[in-house]
Amino acid sequence: MFKYILKRLLICIPVLITVVLIIFWMLNVLPGNPIEQMMGEKLKPDVVERLTEKWGLNDPWIVRFGRYIRDVFLHGDFGDSYKKNRPVIDLISESFPNTVKLAVSAALVAWLVGIPAGIVSAVKKNTIFDRLCMGFALCGISMPVFWAAMLLQFIFGYKLNLLPISGYTTWKHMILPAIVLGWSSSGSIARLTRSNLLEAMRNDYIRTARAKGLNEGGVIYKHALKNSMMPVVTTMAIQFAGLLSGATITETVFGIGGIGRLTVNALQTRDIPLLQGSIIFSTALIMIGNLVADIMYSFLDPRVRV
Repeated sequence: MFKYILKRLLICIPVLITVVLIIFWMLNVLPGNPIEQMMGEKLKPDVVERLTEKWGLNDPWIVRFGRYIRDVFLHGDFGDSYKKNRPVIDLISESFPNTVKLAVSAALVAWLVGIPAGIVSAVKKNTIFDRLCMGFALCGISMPVFWAAMLLQFIFGYKLNLLPISGYTTWKHMILPAIVLGWSSSGSIARLTRSNLLEAMRNDYIRTARAKGLNEGGVIYKHALKNSMMPVVTTMAIQFAGLLSGATITETVFGIGGIGRLTVNALQTRDIPLLQGSIIFSTALIMIGNLVADIMYSFLDPRVRV
């Protein structure tokens, strides 16, 4: 297992470099000077020239890319933000805790709602419970996140005045964003749990367990559910990694200072170092999420270890 994890981590390095190369090239071939865009009407040619020289924007993009790769992978230096004039790593470190709180809250909602809903739908197949659960899941998957967010803000924040609609300072501020993101994720988990559980219940070992006199609850939870959870675990791990990398729309709508909102602000101001650092950080989290899912596979199914 240790060799496997080490091998996967080593494979992540060229993937990260490729991602950085693509992002770096795309951002640097766009027309215009990022400094000119930042300064807007306050544009002064001498200041632009001085900052362009200071940040090495006069150099060819391939030279800047090599310098950036050296700084990131050898020194852990993502550069300084053009707009905020602060180290990128500090800005990410300040925003990431808010994203973690949001991701954990949304994941708990998704898992606590999605898995039971999928199990009930599979056990009560083609009943009113199945249709209600799958209808709820379909709404979560189909409804745009920004629309669900504004709808809940209008109902629970504006009309009923029960919950705050922006900011992220108390536990009450976490409820609406967690429900919005959790509802979207729980729909996928519920549908996947249902389909895999129904498929598992058609296998011969399920009929054998029933023939031995095991009650239906034991058949489902001890045999069918465990063998149907591997794809669900993969989805859960990838979803959680995606949440950790920043729920851009949700953070923007609810005014949460997380990784997603930081990335949007960097894109709007064309703050290239901050945008590159945010995307690299998000990519690394997604790759770690895939690795964690593969490791969890081996505990759910010992055959994977072999």
